[in-house]
Amino acid sequence: MFHIFNRIYFAPDHIETKDCLVVVISNQSILNLNSKLQKQQVLAYFSNWAEFFKESKLANNFFELFKFLSQKDQKIFVLCDPESLQLGVIAWLTFILKNSDRKIIETIYQSYLFRYKMFYQSFMSNQSAHNEYLFSTELNSKQSELNVDPKLNWSEILKPQDISVEFLLATYLVDKKFQTELKVSIARLLKKDLEKYLFELKEIMLVHLLHKKFMKQFNLNQNYNLNNFQEIVKKSNPEIQVFFDDHIWNSKGMARHSSGKNINFNEIKPKHILALKKFNEFAAGEWGEEGIYKYVKSDVSKLDFISLIQAEENFDIDKLIDVEKHFTNAAGSFFSIDLTSVNHYLINHIFNLLVEGDTEQIKKFSLT
Repeated sequence: MFHIFNRIYFAPDHIETKDCLVVVISNQSILNLNSKLQKQQVLAYFSNWAEFFKESKLANNFFELFKFLSQKDQKIFVLCDPESLQLGVIAWLTFILKNSDRKIIETIYQSYLFRYKMFYQSFMSNQSAHNEYLFSTELNSKQSELNVDPKLNWSEILKPQDISVEFLLATYLVDKKFQTELKVSIARLLKKDLEKYLFELKEIMLVHLLHKKFMKQFNLNQNYNLNNFQEIVKKSNPEIQVFFDDHIWNSKGMARHSSGKNINFNEIKPKHILALKKFNEFAAGEWGEEGIYKYVKSDVSKLDFISLIQAEENFDIDKLIDVEKHFTNAAGSFFSIDLTSVNHYLINHIFNLLVEGDTEQIKKFSLT
């Protein structure tokens, strides 16, 4: 899946979509593509880009397509067969990355494909992870087919904050532009990542309510067994109660999957962060593998990023970049592998270039 801008995505034609509108550019029968695709979802259906441009009222130009999509305030998936997907995504990258050459753009495209194959193909589609349907290493799109006027600029139809965080990051690292937009994008992504992180801590606590050695650390002053362990939720111990605070959590227990909307981050106070950090220490002390939830450096914890979300764009972006460029958190934070709209491989590469001091190479991923 390729995040293009706003709520617009290019994706393989076999993924399963819901709660969104769809444009299909595929030589496959729409009935064979997705059994769950509803007719009312489909805005347009064409067998290839040439047919799309010929039959639509848009000019024979990807700029007009991007302009059309930018005016939609809805989530839209452009579902493509392999050839159309390649052509569409490379056209988009050519449109926004004026400092790049074709080789760089093709490399970015292939990194997206590899990421999709390794992490998302199985659960986002009805295709087996062993199916090589999408992943030919041969790039067939010709420059002449892209229909991208080099004189046209993305800023004519989009705002900086509409574009993916990878390219905002590269732009900021090159010339410090779009700082506010980058902060807003990062805060939104951190919120999603931190919600998942807090749900994982909550799960550890709920799973081990009857683990005596672990629970003993909380000084509950009572022995619990199968007859009375449910009373633990009533205890005032801060390391326990933080997981039952109705001001913080919008759902009881693990009743909902983390989605970015289940935690009220502005309700998390310093006392709650202290309790969560203490819980981390207890869990890491009991099980070595839970040490990943503790501190990844002596003074850095993912929990410290909560204050960044609460501050919205009023946080020190350079301090965050300094932490992240050394991969202090193994899975990343605003570029976590669980964030399907972010190419963590590309951000890893940009940070590697930053550590090496290679600004000229970073510029090739910049929007300016």
